[in-house]
Amino acid sequence: MTDNNLIKDYLLSLAVTQTTDYQIKSSVAKHNRAMNKCRKIATEIQTNYPELKESFADLLNKEPEISLLVAHHIIEVMQYPDNIKSKALSIIKEKSKEESTVGLGNKMWLKDYLQAHPKDKKLIR
Repeated sequence: MTDNNLIKDYLLSLAVTQTTDYQIKSSVAKHNRAMNKCRKIATEIQTNYPELKESFADLLNKEPEISLLVAHHIIEVMQYPDNIKSKALSIIKEKSKEESTVGLGNKMWLKDYLQAHPKDKKLIR
């Protein structure tokens, strides 16, 4: 995979996750493969293509379905300055307020994350 295609491939993989039917096992498996690929791409950018990190962080400004997953990858597998981490954590916090399964999952994730990283509480807007 060339560096020029990493972000494009990331977005294509994210698109797969938007059509998941959680009642169909093969759809869930496809979703999980796409999410694993996204995580690998984020790790690849962090490790081998730091010049792409600014463009990757710009994905936080995309529609909510994209920005939420980008936010998780920024926090979970990448290193960014506090202003970017703050934006990512704030996106996750906003989603955690929703009365939905996704909202509840993000609420639990955020609680666990902040217990493990209490200093990051100050970053959430």
